[in-house]
Amino acid sequence: MWLKPLLALVFIGWAALFFTSSGLLVSSDIVPPQKAVDQAHLACRYFTGLGVIERAFWHDLNGVMGRAVCPRLVRL
Repeated sequence: MWLKPLLALVFIGWAALFFTSSGLLVSSDIVPPQKAVDQAHLACRYFTGLGVIERAFWHDLNGVMGRAVCPRLVRL
């Protein structure tokens, strides 16, 4: 009884990601800098409807010179 609405909701979510070229955040990691002069960056992984892609953003706790966290929904 609740399975059909759930499957319909999952399909609508998948189709929305697929047709709008958007990605939904799956996981994120903070990658430390390689050298003392480098800056840390965020490795953000997004589900796009066809697979998982990774995008990198500069990381800054204050959000001034980079992002503090990965965006939950991103346009690709």
